[in-house]
Amino acid sequence: MKRMYSLICLLTIFTQFIFPQSRKIDEFGSYNSEELQVRVEMFIEQIFTEPQSFGQILIFRREKDTFGFPYKIGAAITSFLTFRSSIEKSRIIITPCNAEKDRRIELWMVPKFEELRTCENESLNLTKTILFDSIYYDPEWGGCCSIDQFDEEEYDASLKAFATILKKNHNSKAYVFFYLGTNIYWTTDKRNKEKAVRTLDSPMLIKELVKTAKKVMSENGVESSRVILINGGYKDSTRNIELWYVPQNGEIPKPKPNYFPKKYSVKRKT
Repeated sequence: MKRMYSLICLLTIFTQFIFPQSRKIDEFGSYNSEELQVRVEMFIEQIFTEPQSFGQILIFRREKDTFGFPYKIGAAITSFLTFRSSIEKSRIIITPCNAEKDRRIELWMVPKFEELRTCENESLNLTKTILFDSIYYDPEWGGCCSIDQFDEEEYDASLKAFATILKKNHNSKAYVFFYLGTNIYWTTDKRNKEKAVRTLDSPMLIKELVKTAKKVMSENGVESSRVILINGGYKDSTRNIELWYVPQNGEIPKPKPNYFPKKYSVKRKT
């Protein structure tokens, strides 16, 4: 009887090793970029040990977050995973989920022969004007090898998700506001008095952002006549892009710059 029991236990362990089951590897709530990176690095090790499984990431946004938030974070995580390892991008599954009181992320290992995890993902109200996403963009400031350095990938992912929403209502339009940044930071002078230092973006920096928006929208089936691109002026921060969904006869949003440089300002970030 003991031998039979031992055989059953060994068979169970062997089966679990050969045929792994879906299981949650980690779950965490409010987080900063450093904590997120540490947990994702641990997830990389798990994905390596199970080459026949997907690494699925469920992303829950806060109620006050933009609808596009999970797509940005998902792009940053995926880019970091593939940058720091040889894991194929096709093995990383990002699943945006419904809004909750606080942000939350679940990391799952799902064997390829099993169904992926699902979650509720509320649909966008396509009958009113909505800020789909607000993207702070400054790839030049991203530190090497960190999870918060992938601004370009976040921008691209958010645009693709935005295009998907626009295709659901062919009478809708996209209003895209491009804000230049002052790149403000604080320092102290010789008298130990705090002062703000600003290095304004060059207006030329908007050109690449506009080019990317046109390209992504076109490649994802949104006609150029439905995409309104507007220079929004300066934000007293880094560069910022706002993606507005506007249905037919919907309220037209207006840009809201909050910094107005002097006419002959000489400091420029190129």
